[in-house]
Amino acid sequence: MNKLFNVNNLVFLIVLLLIAYGCKNAKNINFDESSESTDASNGLSANEAMVYSLPSPYQVSSLIKIAGIDYEKNIIEMPMKHSNLYSSPEYKSLNLGASLVDLYYTTIFEEYPTSAVFLQRVDELMYESGMKSVKFSKFANRIENNLDNKDSLYHYIGLYQQQFEDYYSVSDEKQKTFLIVSGVYIEGLYLLSEMYQNSFYTKSLTPFMEKSLNTSILQQAIFLDNLIELLESFNDPKIEPFVLRFKTLQNLFTTINIEYSLGKKNEIQQVKLLKKHMFQIHEIAKVLREDIILERI
Repeated sequence: MNKLFNVNNLVFLIVLLLIAYGCKNAKNINFDESSESTDASNGLSANEAMVYSLPSPYQVSSLIKIAGIDYEKNIIEMPMKHSNLYSSPEYKSLNLGASLVDLYYTTIFEEYPTSAVFLQRVDELMYESGMKSVKFSKFANRIENNLDNKDSLYHYIGLYQQQFEDYYSVSDEKQKTFLIVSGVYIEGLYLLSEMYQNSFYTKSLTPFMEKSLNTSILQQAIFLDNLIELLESFNDPKIEPFVLRFKTLQNLFTTINIEYSLGKKNEIQQVKLLKKHMFQIHEIAKVLREDIILERI
């Protein structure tokens, strides 16, 4: 993973949170660990990897890259053009999570000028959310002047990772953490389903792409069950409207009832997901994502 911020640390943090909350929906399932996949739980023990059941901002982008899907700038134009100013801590957290996904997406595809836009967005949202005490001065100019130096970009991403972990270690606002993860989830699900739909209509959807995307959508269904359970555990009326919207998506996953088979090592081998169901998932994810960006929930 080179100099992208320490994904294993983020995974370990989430694992600890899952253990603390006793999440009962963790799945003892291994997603494809072939040479064509990225194992986001690399470096964890078997027991820790078993309960890893929440999304990280790195996963979706790496899967898209590995699956051979081309970069599509128009997919992230809406959040890129929207104002960073949000009226409530809940929207700040959700959009921070979404911006982290977009930051990874543009960075993994080496679209550094666009990465700089999302890097500044992450910086401002972290500041507004109370996760860092000051904003970087003359931030945009500093990044733009160093776009040819990837180390500069990775340096700032690493700083944000450390600040996120430092904040969590001292803050009592744990629901904020899971709203950020919820933003990661919604943006990730939107990117995956949008990529599927675009590839289908342009007739560029290969069997390997389809297999990768179908498997990732199954994992998203598992993630959602755990996110809803964790958010509901806070019994916070301020996040209840968001939970209700997430449950609409959860109900769709339940109705679809994604089928899959397991291999000898308990790895996912085949996921049966009809195209019409993928399009239904995309439609709900698209509307939910827009409502989070535009503060319409």
